[in-house]
Amino acid sequence: MGEEPAEKGAPLPPPRGRRGRALLLGGVIFLCGCVCGASAMTLFAARRLESFRQHGLNTEHAFSRLRRALELDEAQSAEVREILKRGIADLREVRRRVGPEVQDTLSRIREEVSAVLDERQRNLWNTRFDTLRERWFPPMEPR
Repeated sequence: MGEEPAEKGAPLPPPRGRRGRALLLGGVIFLCGCVCGASAMTLFAARRLESFRQHGLNTEHAFSRLRRALELDEAQSAEVREILKRGIADLREVRRRVGPEVQDTLSRIREEVSAVLDERQRNLWNTRFDTLRERWFPPMEPR
């Protein structure tokens, strides 16, 4: 009938040239997965940060996570909740007090650097500085 190999059960060698392509394709797929994962994580983190900037700290959400993580009983929960409320209120008050000083210092830095630059550099500096200032030092909203 058909011809049988000389040795039965001996594995056949893999076809030449396919191993390299398979490794390359595997590497490309891995890198694409890394890029997709990093992009998704960046979007997630940026949205969480923006939400935090707009709405501030959600004390109830933070407290419920802390209560579960520390396995607090009812008495501890009530005490910790009050401590966190007072502490966060104190932090907001400190931020309200020093906020104008921070904004004044930022304005001074912006103007002093602008004075050293030519017109093109000044426009670029002011644009970049204002963008970073909005992102990292947003004005305090009244609560």
